[in-house]
Amino acid sequence: MRILHLEDSSPDAELIAALLEREWPACALRRVETRAQFLAALEVGDFDVILSDYTMGNFDGLAALELARVWCPEKPFIFLSGTIGEERAVEALKRGAMDYVIKDRPSRLIPAIRQAVARVEEGRQHRMTAEALRQNRERFREITENVADLIVLLDLEGRRLYHNPAYAKALGETGELIGTSFFANVHPDDRSRTWDGFMELAHTGDSRQSEYRIVRQDGAVRYIESHDSVIRDKDGLITLALIVARDVTERRAAAERIREQADLLDKAQDAILVRGLDNCISYWNRGAERLYGWSGAEALRQNATDLLHTDPDVLKIAREETLAHGEWLGEMRHHTKAGGEVMVQSRWTLVRGPDGAPAGFLSINTDITEKLRLEAHLLRAQRLESMGMLVSSIAHDLNNVLAPILMSVGVLKLNANDSTKKLVGAVEGAAQQGAGMVRQLLSFARGASGAHANNIDLGSLLGEFEKLIRASIPSRIVFEIKILTAPPPIRADPTQVKQVLMNLCLNARDAVPGEGRITLTLDHIRLDETDALTQIKAAKPGPYAVLTAEDTGVGIPPELLDRIFDPFFTTKGEGKGSGLGLSTVRGIVKGHGGFLTVESAVRRGTTFRIYLPTAPAAPALAAAAPAAERAPGILLVDDEPMIRSALEMVLTDAGYRVFPAGGAKEALLLFEDRRSELQLVITDIWLADSGGLEFINTLRAIDPHSRIIAISGVAKTGQYETELAAASIPLLPKPIRGEVLLTAVRAALPAAAGRGVPVS
Repeated sequence: MRILHLEDSSPDAELIAALLEREWPACALRRVETRAQFLAALEVGDFDVILSDYTMGNFDGLAALELARVWCPEKPFIFLSGTIGEERAVEALKRGAMDYVIKDRPSRLIPAIRQAVARVEEGRQHRMTAEALRQNRERFREITENVADLIVLLDLEGRRLYHNPAYAKALGETGELIGTSFFANVHPDDRSRTWDGFMELAHTGDSRQSEYRIVRQDGAVRYIESHDSVIRDKDGLITLALIVARDVTERRAAAERIREQADLLDKAQDAILVRGLDNCISYWNRGAERLYGWSGAEALRQNATDLLHTDPDVLKIAREETLAHGEWLGEMRHHTKAGGEVMVQSRWTLVRGPDGAPAGFLSINTDITEKLRLEAHLLRAQRLESMGMLVSSIAHDLNNVLAPILMSVGVLKLNANDSTKKLVGAVEGAAQQGAGMVRQLLSFARGASGAHANNIDLGSLLGEFEKLIRASIPSRIVFEIKILTAPPPIRADPTQVKQVLMNLCLNARDAVPGEGRITLTLDHIRLDETDALTQIKAAKPGPYAVLTAEDTGVGIPPELLDRIFDPFFTTKGEGKGSGLGLSTVRGIVKGHGGFLTVESAVRRGTTFRIYLPTAPAAPALAAAAPAAERAPGILLVDDEPMIRSALEMVLTDAGYRVFPAGGAKEALLLFEDRRSELQLVITDIWLADSGGLEFINTLRAIDPHSRIIAISGVAKTGQYETELAAASIPLLPKPIRGEVLLTAVRAALPAAAGRGVPVS
């Protein structure tokens, strides 16, 4: 308790202090004697009660009361005096004193203080309650008078006790509505039903939704949706009904227009649906039925998000963009009734009511699932093309490294003794393996044609392939190789033949779900005219080596059999096949002058037969070097010093006179200076100072009859092969083995060249 005590008598002040401290030991008592001290205490205001003597030597109690009413009117003021009379006490109470206590009866002081404090607290609580009620009334008034909803308060007889301005405006009424029947403005056809619903509400107290029409003062009919609830008193008894309604006339008209217009779109191929702002479907055309599988009856009134399982993040963006800008275009992933997924390009348009307010969304969804699949295949093909460009560049550099090794090995073998021949053979084998790897990379990445070599023994090749494939075939599958009739050696690229077998065997492995068998068979047959016609139209009669890959797997359905060789077509799951395997197989076989057939039945396995033509091996050319006095001159042009040196060594060791040049300019000077001595030009296609066929065309312009052999690291020759072939210029891909180079040189040189006769 904090008390301000105005008293000029010290003995009286001490007695009062003792009395107060007995009651409130922690009492904070401040005594003042003069007017100035009293005013200073009032300014601070850190007290709960003011006790004041009535008569003091230099200050009057009533004057103190007047000051207290001005400075802190909420603080209780109690006179504590021995001289105050009854008339003065009444006057003091009239002026605002809370109580008075005679000093001769101090027992009344403590109760008087308690009562004064309690009355002040009660007054404060009352003021707070009154202020809260005032604020609530003001807040209710602001809400009800400014919302667009129609608000009406009814008694249990249906008479209007309160309504907001929006309600009167909706009715078009200008007169007094308080005390009149709410149902007087309900459409006659809806009045009985609406009254029955109101009576049920008043009886049960259960909130309800209702729909009805009202008739305006001007005779216009409006459609109303309302939420009806009750208000109860402190005893829980229903006393009032609260109607909160909304005029939905424009919304109903907009929805009706949407339905009428949507009938015209029912024949569209795209899926067209209309949803309200609550995402509830109100229109579902036949295009949507075809795309998603749900009929209109099944889809209407369903939540579009729940039905189609739309990504909520994409849906949020679509709604916000459409509400902000009137339309949105994007892609969505939707589910179908059958459990599948479709990707659609969805165009949203905002549907507005007559007043311009948003009423719903019109969505036109185009199925782009197949389009995206084709785009993905195109991107995959572009990636393969990019990879091919990278691999070609790498292959060019690798070939430049391997070329001098392979060409040097040929010379070393001629001069090697028995103890070093094995080492030279190992080096040659490693270099050839590296060259084969480069060709395989090119074949996979770009489909570059490989180098077809003579005398390829398919029986030995199958033996090598078996070691390669064994690790990829699970133990549950029996894998075997059979040679029925061994064919003669053929002309082929062994790396590409292994690639064909690898594709067929891996496909067979994937087609065998459990235990089964994969068999590779090699045979040699001859096709006559009749046999060729029954196999394939492009087949020619003659001898063929036949490689057969047979499995006991699930087989290929008849409707898919004609598509298995199409690029990017695969029966495997997403991400499990490129769709290029069989297309590559057919391209390789065709590139070898052969053909293939396929036989399959569901659950009975598949059989592929590869037909590769056999022909007598080309006769070996004499390896004897030309006589020194008849040695032809060869202009050798390459900007890679190592390759140029290796080529020069091979040609020189074979007895030819070599004139090396590191670029086109140097070569042209040599060609002009030594033309009578030169019978052949060997040149790289891409030189540091001349690209493409520029140097070759310059030579032919100087001497149209010049004999030329072109060499290249394969990387950029595809665009020139046709032109070189048309000009009868052979092309040798790097790395070039010595015997291959010499064979090409002998084939290019005429018989007369050995006697030093110029090429004509």
